[in-house]
Parts: sequence; structure tokens; C-alpha cells
Amino acid sequence: AEILHFRLEHTKRLVSSTTLPLKQIAATMGFRSVQHMSARFRSAFGKPPAAYRRIVTASPSIVR
Repeated sequence: AEILHFRLEHTKRLVSSTTLPLKQIAATMGFRSVQHMSARFRSAFGKPPAAYRRIVTASPSIVR
């Protein structure tokens, strides 16, 4: 569980601070697929990564 938490936190940083495609982030972070990463991300943070990226991009004041 601790390793997954670390992976998800790093995924969140990549999603919010880069323009890397989600497919590349999923592969870099060792998820089986974008769908798998998205499901885990949504479970941890309440939103899928694409929606999270749109929110932080639109609101730069959100702490990343």
C-alpha cells in the first residue's frame, strides 16, 4: 500500500506539472494501462487524471 501511495503521489505531480501524455505517465509509473492508472488515481484523489490536469491547469493557484 505504501508503494502504491508513492506511485500515485508521483503520478499526481507528473499529471499536474507536465504535459506528458497520460499513456506515457502510466508506463513511466509502472501501471498496466492508462485505464488502470486512471482507476487508481480516481480512487485516491476523487477525479481521474485528465480531469485533475484540467483543473490544475485552469487554476494555477492550486498547490501541486
